Amino acid sequence: MLMRSDMQVAVTAEHAPERTFANPPSLFADRVHGRRRQALEHLMALTDFEVSLTALACGAQTSVRHRHAVEDEFVHGLSDVVVRVRDDGEILRRSGGRCGHGGASHHLVNRLKASAAYIDVGDRTPGDKADHTDDDLCAVAMPTGWRFTHKNRDPDVCRSEPPQTPRGVG
Repeated sequence: MLMRSDMQVAVTAEHAPERTFANPPSLFADRVHGRRRQALEHLMALTDFEVSLTALACGAQTSVRHRHAVEDEFVHGLSDVVVRVRDDGEILRRSGGRCGHGGASHHLVNRLKASAAYIDVGDRTPGDKADHTDDDLCAVAMPTGWRFTHKNRDPDVCRSEPPQTPRGVG
C-alpha cells in the first residue's frame, strides 16, 4: 500500500509484486531456491531504477555469481547476516550494513539457520550484460528481461525455459 504526505512515502511490502525476470535457467535454479524478490519501485512511483526487497531462506543465494558490464548496484542489509562473495574474498554483512558492487563479480549467500533480508537498488542501464564468472553462463538485458546463453552465445542453455517476465513488471 502506498501512503503519501508532503514529508514521506511509506511502503508496505505485502502489496509489492514478486520480481521474476532475473531467474536463471533451470540448470542453475537450485542455487537461488529460497530467494524471494519483491519489486518496490512501482509502489513509490520510481521510474529510473529498480528497488527490490529480497528475502533469502537459510542456504539460499541471491544469484549465480556475476559481474555487470554497466550496471551499478547498492545493497542495504535489513536483518541478520549474509555473506558477500566477490573476487577479492568474502565479507560478512550485518543488519544495517551497506555495500556496492560497481563492476565486481558478486552475489550474496545466507549461511545462517534463519532467513535474512536486504534492499537492493540497481540502475538497470539499457544494454547491460552479465558475465557469470564461475559458470558457462552469460546474460544480456533485453526490454523483456534477461536473455541467458552460454558464454559462446549458444542459446542451448535457455531451451525449454518459460518466458521471462518483462523487466519492470515483476
